[in-house]
Amino acid sequence: MTKTLTTIFISTLLLLVGCGETDGPAVDIETEVTPVAAKIDSPERLAAEYEKAFKAQDADAVKKLYCWDGVEGRSLQHQEQLAAMEFGEGMKEIVIDDVPPSMAKKLSGVERNGKLIVPNIDVTKVLRITHRNNGVGWIPIGKKDGEWVISASVEKEIVE
Repeated sequence: MTKTLTTIFISTLLLLVGCGETDGPAVDIETEVTPVAAKIDSPERLAAEYEKAFKAQDADAVKKLYCWDGVEGRSLQHQEQLAAMEFGEGMKEIVIDDVPPSMAKKLSGVERNGKLIVPNIDVTKVLRITHRNNGVGWIPIGKKDGEWVISASVEKEIVE
């Protein structure tokens, strides 16, 4: 397994399981980023917009493709860092694909510190990214209010 594949898998896993700790203050989403996802009417258009932002290394444009519903400030800050890390890998190809079996189980929720970490939308597809060095990463996507967006993760209370 290549270093890139491991990095991409870990990046995707971090998105799904809560993004970990970051240094510095939390970001106020309402004042620093418009929490409304870009108006994208198909997964193909979402893939094209992501590819364009990725190739331009434009983290702000990538952020606009996410659904931020329920996402806390630290998660936003961390996801910006992940996007910047992946810019360095370069993109060879982006394809819309079914959710891989290895990711499907995690999408139902991962327990962390007494909370359940879940996607903030119903994930129905992934953007499969092949990097220049042939490492592969998956970005979970789905529809929110009729628009295609990238999923972020949120914490939910565990109810027994």
